[in-house]
Amino acid sequence: MPEEINRIVTDSNSSLLWTPSPDADENLRREGISSEKIVRVGNIMIDSLVYRTPEIQNDPIVQRLALSPKHYIPVTLHRPSNV
Repeated sequence: MPEEINRIVTDSNSSLLWTPSPDADENLRREGISSEKIVRVGNIMIDSLVYRTPEIQNDPIVQRLALSPKHYIPVTLHRPSNV
């Protein structure tokens, strides 16, 4: 997948690799990345969702579609396997 090739190339040229989880750390170590270059920062996708939740809930489309809290899920679809 092109996205994965881009990640590998970028990782090989990066001084620091920010990861969301222990398993991501381990995956990088298995690829030969030094532990000194790996910094766990948390899940930025979840952090972004939490940060934007008030904005999402107050979006006019939510009112127009009469969506109730906890009865919808915002998603992004950008990978070929998802769409």
